[in-house]
Amino acid sequence: MTAGPFGLNRGAGERDSSRFRLRSWQRGSASRRQPASCPASQKRTEDLVAAAAYLKSRSDCTGKIGAVGFCFGGGIVNTLAVRMPDLRAAVPFYGPQPGAAHTAKIKAPLLIHYAALDERINAGWPAFEAALKANGVKYQMYMYPATNHGFHNDTTPRYDEAAAKLAWSRTIVFFKENLGT
Repeated sequence: MTAGPFGLNRGAGERDSSRFRLRSWQRGSASRRQPASCPASQKRTEDLVAAAAYLKSRSDCTGKIGAVGFCFGGGIVNTLAVRMPDLRAAVPFYGPQPGAAHTAKIKAPLLIHYAALDERINAGWPAFEAALKANGVKYQMYMYPATNHGFHNDTTPRYDEAAAKLAWSRTIVFFKENLGT
């Protein structure tokens, strides 16, 4: 079972469930994105954390939850790793890293994919790696040469087919090893 919420902007059409507030998501322009510190952004993050917990609570779920995300979603995957001690596998693609105090809470193994030309995200890697090592977190990081942030997105000029296919094949193997599927 998989769930793939698109969480950059909230859409209309909310409906209530007795156990979970399910949102319909719609794509929005970058100019409508809100900073992570604003209440709407914090609520969106809480919705995505709740979605993962809801998925795990379903009777048709094995209880083994893994997460993969790209860019903003990579940051959400890192947040899930911090907030969900029972997360079994986390795969952030070029996502912002948590601080050292939060990294100490990570229990899930991580498969981290970075783009070599992504200076903004890569700047946080040394501190993140030090925190991962200091806390005994199992991780593997791949830096894809000559790639840009978003190299896995085949709708942009930054797409790098070879790197995307390699990263995805590694992701599938990682999930099979850690989720048993």
